[in-house]
Amino acid sequence: MSENERQMQTSGAERFGYGSYFAGQNISYSLIQGYLLVFYVNRVGLNPALVATIFLVVRIWDAVNDPLIGLIMDRTRFANSRYKGWLNLTAFLMPLATFILFLTPLDAPFAVTLTYIVVTYLLWDVLYTMSEVPIFSVSTSMTTIERERTILLTLTQIGSVLGVALAQGMITFLLPEEGVDSINWVLFAGLPALGALVTMIPQIFTVQERHHTDVVEDVSLGEMIQEVLRNDQHLKIMSLYLSQAFFNAVGVFALFVAEGYYGDARLASITSVFSLIGILGLGILTPAIVARFGKKPYLEASMIATIVLSLPLFFIPGSSPLLAMIFFGTRTATLVVTSLLRPMFTADCIEYGEHKTGVRNDSTAFAIQTFFNKTGDAIGTALGGYLLAFAGYNEALTLAEQSAGTINTLQLLFIVLPMLMALVMWLGSRFLYNLDEKTVKGYIAENAAREPTPAGD
Repeated sequence: MSENERQMQTSGAERFGYGSYFAGQNISYSLIQGYLLVFYVNRVGLNPALVATIFLVVRIWDAVNDPLIGLIMDRTRFANSRYKGWLNLTAFLMPLATFILFLTPLDAPFAVTLTYIVVTYLLWDVLYTMSEVPIFSVSTSMTTIERERTILLTLTQIGSVLGVALAQGMITFLLPEEGVDSINWVLFAGLPALGALVTMIPQIFTVQERHHTDVVEDVSLGEMIQEVLRNDQHLKIMSLYLSQAFFNAVGVFALFVAEGYYGDARLASITSVFSLIGILGLGILTPAIVARFGKKPYLEASMIATIVLSLPLFFIPGSSPLLAMIFFGTRTATLVVTSLLRPMFTADCIEYGEHKTGVRNDSTAFAIQTFFNKTGDAIGTALGGYLLAFAGYNEALTLAEQSAGTINTLQLLFIVLPMLMALVMWLGSRFLYNLDEKTVKGYIAENAAREPTPAGD
């Protein structure tokens, strides 16, 4: 065993199970985020603006409830644990809920179809929160070593990237050569759902809670909410992540741009896989980059790279799909650095919040992260649907029958919207967020000194 390994509180198998859960979670997430609206528009035959409105209402309502779920998890124990009970339950229920979404009755009355869509989508969103809040929160219970926590939080994104890569690989395999209009949606959803189940199960046997397992403060709900609001740095950095709506919007019509403008729907998933290779490389390097330069400089440099890599895309014609794929993929890799850093920012803000208020709210903090994440997703998915309608997409026509003006408009938006996200993130990091590694390390030491040492440690 190496010196670094001996200094860690978690085992290799435990870290594998932890990252693997994120892989399964993001197999489900990437399928829903990238293809559910396409299913509702192309297979069920709903108007894209109507679907966008459904997504917006359901997901904002669910996002509002996320902090409440976090508060409940901070104050209760489930299956004799703070987090593991929730993780074990959702390992089975989330993949099932993912598959059920694509079983929408096609011949039922409109009211029945609409009710089924709303209920199943809301159920999936609630289960996603029940999985995301504890899997992030448990990282603070697995270890108290700052560098090891950085590694764990990097694994959250590496696992997520691998999950998206697995999903995109399966989707590429399942996409027919005939295009979007010929997809077998039951198989298209069923195989990724099974993959999610297989990859979410290992944590049941490996992940352990070691620290803060009994830290449930005797404060009221109102006092807890006030303490959350007092964590100004967390609210600032999470607010910036609302700009991910611009990035999520292009995911809604990526298939249409790939097939309609560049000639092959499979380019959308191939581009994603290409970009994920870069993201995985950055994920492996992230702990070292953060240790050397810090999170803020890393974020800001990545956002500048995103903007620079976007500029050539304005001049690449539809007849050069491979060249466009290279730039789209590389640009996405730099932009998704924001996802690599998000849980690290939250972990830092947990230490800042405990330093400032004297109360540690791990689950609540990650629920706030989930709230902003889901709100950005909700706005982005809805924005994508509204932009489809704005561009003139006609749900009564196949993709091949859409006008050239519609496809060209979508392609232009596909270039511009991620640039807007990068600009917002750069400006906000530069002028609003103030925490750095040295300061947070001091908070960790101070908070650890305040915490009572459990008997037997």
